[in-house]
Amino acid sequence: MRKCPNCQIVYHSPRRICCLYCDAQLISAEFNDALRVRETEFLKGRTNLLAQSADIARMRSVLDKYFRMRSFTFSYVFSRNQMKFGQKFERFFVEPITFAFFIKIPWLIINLFDSMSMHLVYQGYCPQCQWKHKRLSGAGEHSKAECVYNQEYSALLKEILSGEFIRNESKFEQQAAALTSAGQRSAYNTLCSRRSGMEYGMDLVAILFSMALYMILPIKIGMTFLGKAYEF
Repeated sequence: MRKCPNCQIVYHSPRRICCLYCDAQLISAEFNDALRVRETEFLKGRTNLLAQSADIARMRSVLDKYFRMRSFTFSYVFSRNQMKFGQKFERFFVEPITFAFFIKIPWLIINLFDSMSMHLVYQGYCPQCQWKHKRLSGAGEHSKAECVYNQEYSALLKEILSGEFIRNESKFEQQAAALTSAGQRSAYNTLCSRRSGMEYGMDLVAILFSMALYMILPIKIGMTFLGKAYEF
């Protein structure tokens, strides 16, 4: 086992190198009573996160700390998966419209059309994984592999929000290895192996596009009015 010298949290996975909360380098530790108490106290302050998980922004904030991803893509994909939970849609838009969309206009367009598409396409519901799935013309079920992926994703999210993930990470590692060996997708691998470079590059493009739009539109409108004024 290894612990964080700053947070004094004990991590049970031998593959964990850095702290999930402060990113400090982990050091070797013996799991004694003092550390057990400190770890319990730290997690106790996080037990209400699962009860408050209906707040998308709060859920995303917790996941950001675990996976260190603050890109627009990560945010949108998480909201999209969260929208699939349950038998009924809890909202219309995949990602709730906020002022942040003013700096990412392309994502506003994607959000609008994707939201309409999801309401039309995701008409099926699986009681086993408790996720919606694609169903067109009232026929079709999702695959067993997709159902397993959904269950793993839900379990992983629950462990993270409850704070129990630091104790049970090894379990998810073993499960992910078994799924990969069987040629199936793993939610743990998908989240832990994300590459931020391309996603942050896409964020930059979205921001620059939005800024250019805000500069070009006023100039275009102004030139149109000036052109009409000079006609007189």
